[in-house]
Amino acid sequence: MLNAPAAERNKNCLRSRFWIWTARYLVCSKLSKYYMAAD
Repeated sequence: MLNAPAAERNKNCLRSRFWIWTARYLVCSKLSKYYMAAD
């Protein structure tokens, strides 16, 4: 496994991207609920 660091970096990149999208989705759903409640 000479390429382990690159694979780890790739995995971390994918994981961080996944968490970014998850957080963005949660924020959007919370905001939409908040605005619908405020309406």
